[in-house]
Formats: sequence, C-alpha cells, structure tokens
Amino acid sequence: MEPGTRNAADLMRSVLIGAMLVILAGCASAPPPDVIRFGILATTDQLPAWVMQAEGIAARHGLVLEESPPYAGGLALLEAMAADEIDAGYPGIVPAMALAARGQIPSDVRIVGLTNLATPAARSAALVVREDVATWSDLAGRRVGIHSTTSINAASFTARAAVEGLTDYEFVTIGFVDMGLAVRDGTVAAAVMEEPWTTQSVLRGDGRILAFTQGEPPLESMLLSVIAVRAEVAADDALLRRFLRAHLEAVQFIADEPRRARDLMASKLAIGAEVAQQLRLKAFPLDARLDMGDVQALQELLAASGVEVPLVDPLTFYSPGALEAVLSEGT
Repeated sequence: MEPGTRNAADLMRSVLIGAMLVILAGCASAPPPDVIRFGILATTDQLPAWVMQAEGIAARHGLVLEESPPYAGGLALLEAMAADEIDAGYPGIVPAMALAARGQIPSDVRIVGLTNLATPAARSAALVVREDVATWSDLAGRRVGIHSTTSINAASFTARAAVEGLTDYEFVTIGFVDMGLAVRDGTVAAAVMEEPWTTQSVLRGDGRILAFTQGEPPLESMLLSVIAVRAEVAADDALLRRFLRAHLEAVQFIADEPRRARDLMASKLAIGAEVAQQLRLKAFPLDARLDMGDVQALQELLAASGVEVPLVDPLTFYSPGALEAVLSEGT
C-alpha cells in the first residue's frame, strides 16, 4: 500500500473508531426507562395505554408500561393502586368517588386527568337484552348482568332504570367477556355491556341492544374514566409529566389514526377485525382535563335518580397541577 493510501485508511479507521466510541458512550450514559405498573381493565378504556406501548410513545418518554392481569372493575384496580400493586390506571369515576369517600384520595391515589366520557355521539354501556325483552318494563323482577355493583355502569343503569320506571330487578355479577353468553343462555335477561364485548355479542346473536345507559337521557354527557396514579408517582413531578405527555400523544394518535388504533385493540383483546372496526369508541378528550363542575353535575344527576354516590371535595379529589403544566408547554 502506498504511503498516501495508508494514511487515508488510518484516518478513516480513526474516524470510525471515534464515532463508535461516541455512540457507545451515549448508550452507556442513557438512563434506563422508568417502569410504570399499569392496571388493566378488559375494555376499550385502556386504548391510550396500549397505543403508548405499541407505537413507541412510552419509550420516547423514557417509560415502559408493565401491564397487570385484567381487574374485575375500577374499584378493584384503585384498591390495588392504594396497596402499591400498580402505579397507574384508567378506573371509572364512580369507583374513584368511593375511594375518595374513604380518604384514600389524595392520600394513597391521585386523580390527575380525565380518560374518556360518553356523549350522544359516543354512547357507552349498552343494555343488551334477550329476545323476549321488548321494553324496560319487561325486566321487572328479572336479573341483569353487571361487571361490578360499585361501578359507573351500575350507577348509570340504576339512573336510567329510575327514569324508565324500573325498580324491581336484581344485579348479577358477571365478567365482561362472559356477559353476552349469559344473555344468550338465559342466566340473565339483560346485561350492561362494555365494548368490544357489546359488538361481539350482537354480531354473534347473543342478544340485541335495547338502550345505552351513558350518552342517552338522563346521562346524555357523562364523565367515565379518569387517569389515576399512585401518590408516590404523583410526588415525582418529572415522572408524572412524562406519563401525561405520553397519554396525550396516545389520545392524539387515536384521533388521527382510528383504524390503526382499532386494529391494535383487536390484537390486544383477541377480537376479530370486524368487531374492532364496528365497535363504538368512547370520547377521549385531547386535553384530558377534568372539570369539577361536571363532576358535581354528575353527582347531582345520579343522586336525583336514587344512586348513592359519595360527595367529593373538589379541592382534594382532582390534582391538575402536572397536567396543566404539560398543557402549557404547547402554548
């Protein structure tokens, strides 16, 4: 090799080695991602969390969401959070009120935002009934499937039933995935069902939808699920802000790429593509803000319908500081 060629080769080798050392040094100094133990419910409420992971949003914010096995309901999820078994989740607002009544919000758990809500354009909690049920009065003296008697679905059914003049019924606790079959085989006359199980059950002929208990009178606009975190997570402001940024990005992704989000949900819940594309998604607010005026209005509506819902202190029930800080970054 000629001297000039050797010098050029040596120079190139030095440049490559230097570049590799820079890359390796950067990798060595990169902090490991923070693991957030995320409590799962087997419903469409969890879609932002699944999007965070699958689309690399969590990773971009230095997070890994470690999913729990599915909980039976929002109260069980919140109790697990208070017991330091999980760090975050999307429980219903009614179970959150129950936890607040015990004094565990904000001492053990903090509510830091709103996950979703029902509206007339995004109805939820379908009442799926057997063929012999034509009206609400046909449910008198009969059994109704519910995933949890302390749930927001139980509260909204009770409120709707009161408006319809139905007071004589019996709740039977049944898991989300089994409700449609329970209607089909006559275990219950009806069931208050969540997506995607509502659409799956209707498509396979388990029953038909009589009404929705959320997004129709008396609860035309109804707060549903909240963003809840363990108090220790809330105390780590930097960590909480990263989690909230990831949540907001995931919600924006759902709005921008609804088909991809639905396909992801199909794979997570092991449902068919036809079910995923036909099911009704709840409304995920892009700013995740929880309006305490809406919380008070919901409590008053439920109470007027005979639902016992604990009153919450607006100064302690909602902790919006981190979310407002994150939202202000985009202004």
